[in-house]
Amino acid sequence: MEQAATRPFAPSSDDAREAGTGRLGTHSDGSAVGMPATVADFDPNPRQRSKQNATVRDEQIFVAIPCFRDRECGPTIDDLFAKATNPERVSVGVCWQFDEAEDNGLTRLQTAFRRQVRHRHFHFSESQGANWARAQAQDLWHGEDYVLQVDSHMRFMPGWDEKLINALERCPSPRALLSTLPAAYEPPSRFDPELIHFRSLLHVNVLEHPFHLGGVQLAGGLYQRLTHPGLRRTPFCAAGYVFGSAWQFKDVPIDPHYFFWGDELSLAARLWTHGYDIFQPEETLVMHWWTKPTGAEALYKRQHDPRHKRSLERLKHLLGLPNSADTEALREIERYGLGRQRPLAGFFDFAGIDPASGELQAFAHRGDFESSYALGCKVA
Repeated sequence: MEQAATRPFAPSSDDAREAGTGRLGTHSDGSAVGMPATVADFDPNPRQRSKQNATVRDEQIFVAIPCFRDRECGPTIDDLFAKATNPERVSVGVCWQFDEAEDNGLTRLQTAFRRQVRHRHFHFSESQGANWARAQAQDLWHGEDYVLQVDSHMRFMPGWDEKLINALERCPSPRALLSTLPAAYEPPSRFDPELIHFRSLLHVNVLEHPFHLGGVQLAGGLYQRLTHPGLRRTPFCAAGYVFGSAWQFKDVPIDPHYFFWGDELSLAARLWTHGYDIFQPEETLVMHWWTKPTGAEALYKRQHDPRHKRSLERLKHLLGLPNSADTEALREIERYGLGRQRPLAGFFDFAGIDPASGELQAFAHRGDFESSYALGCKVA
């Protein structure tokens, strides 16, 4: 595949990911939210229900957002409601991490749908990491059919809600979800209008970095939709843009014990071994502000934070490279462990990764995972 070099794209999913944890949820007007539904209370297969009753599209989407002192979060929420075909069927859960005095007005929303936004508030010094914040936001789910997990600096294309549901329904797998690295925008809402003719595809870079297992890091590029049509498989999951049935997020929940790095490789391996298939949407529906955070909002990326080392120990233990004896790094590891539907070795074959050396197959650099999927499925 040839990358469309004329289109802007960020080099790594690490450049714009947020940090943040959970208390009682509230609506944007301060009123408490009701008790969340249990997994047993909702339909685990909304895709099948919608196909059986195609004339009635009442599926609801829950959008989970972690926000660490990010003034783009409010505009992100406003935009997702403004661009939705059915905004009345969209709910949002936000984990706010901020200082009320220094970040005055951060949580202010303009949307008329702000009562559909649920909140958890923390001082930013309480933050325990990006995935802790994601887990807190996910905990505000109230039984909606689908979940979209995004970062706090995003913009949306018109009709993103219906288009994501339609794309998920067309995936040739009963356990499918959608994920990729989104294209770029710049505040307030500037983006290349030609993006409607392009789609993003994941590939892998090898970078020298102390917190990436074997130097593996996700990257992406924009490709012509005409020359690269259809839903494309990938072994990887970009944590800042994941869409699927709510059942998937309950079956394979976000691991809150990854402070920042290592979470995406962990989640991808867990999804594979639980029998899930990841597909990349064939059109640009969501955009991301690819900028490197600076100052206070970048605290969670400081490389000398010991929580990064514990995250790496946790990842190596999960993948057997090697097992760790650090009890702090292995908290709740059974709850957030691998599944039994597929062997881990199949994931490595699918991804083109040699777990011992960290070397990558050429197809992984290109992002050409269609043929390697069959290789991964053959591993007994």
